[in-house]
Amino acid sequence: MNSERYPKKVTNRLVRTYIFGCATFFIVDCEIDTEGIKAHKDGLKLLNEKRYDAAIAAFNRTIKRNPKFTAAYLDRGFAFEKNGLLTEAMADYKRALSLDFRNAMAHNNVGNLLRIKGRISESLQEFNKAIEINPKLALAYHNRCALLEDMGKVKEAIPDCQKAVELAPDSAGACYSLGWAHMYLENYDNAIADFDKALQLNPNIKYANYALGNCYFHKEQYKVTIQDYRRAVEISLEYADAQYMLGRNYGCLGDWEKAIEHYSKAISLSPHKGQLYLERGHTYSYNKMYEKTAQDLEKAKELGEKVDYYFLESVRTLAKQDNTQHLQD
Repeated sequence: MNSERYPKKVTNRLVRTYIFGCATFFIVDCEIDTEGIKAHKDGLKLLNEKRYDAAIAAFNRTIKRNPKFTAAYLDRGFAFEKNGLLTEAMADYKRALSLDFRNAMAHNNVGNLLRIKGRISESLQEFNKAIEINPKLALAYHNRCALLEDMGKVKEAIPDCQKAVELAPDSAGACYSLGWAHMYLENYDNAIADFDKALQLNPNIKYANYALGNCYFHKEQYKVTIQDYRRAVEISLEYADAQYMLGRNYGCLGDWEKAIEHYSKAISLSPHKGQLYLERGHTYSYNKMYEKTAQDLEKAKELGEKVDYYFLESVRTLAKQDNTQHLQD
């Protein structure tokens, strides 16, 4: 930040700030004093360091000295949002709009919170307004794309995803969203290219590794898939879905022991998910471990999964025969 960014006193001048990694401009209709400028700079630095409580305190100082400084409300709102204080964040974004109703970023941020609250139509209106005001605001296209995906309008979402990537080619999130849309539409090669780019930009997106694995799974490239799911697990050891898909992959490769190992890990992370017991139960049956098969199928049934009655009865019979054989031996 250079000294020209904040003149000692500013009236009706363009002031540049950074929110969500995007350069944004605001019309400032108030004078900003030196102490307010310093507090705002401190707040932005603390935001980048993810020290949200301290950032809020800094923005509080800015707002106390400069109560009409739009950017300070947006930045404080973002800090509140990252702290999970959505009511406070919404109040700040709306205060920013009361100061500058044509602030595209404020409309975008309000839209994002409305999406979180499930107020879909209102959220869409806010994203539309943000894009109308600033057609080059990549984040608004990205968020509208995600909202359309939530609504099941995936084909409609793709142009927004593509526009977000065009405007912000270094955005891992935009590349991921475009990949998700392509994957949903079973355009796996395009999705793989998008997820690869997202991971080049940010190697620690666990969902991108997982989604990439899903694409290769559908292409039946199981050995490649295993590598991607393993990366997802390395990033988050408590990622049950990745453990589950590792189990499915090893099952497709005929490695029943490895499949059981990963199903078991998934169950330890999500013990109330019946599908996991169902899959592990079937895998036990391939290994002729019928008693464990019966136990898992019964647990899956208890958790609401549909279990074939005749298969379960045959497994119970085989388990009894095994027990009788062991007693005779």
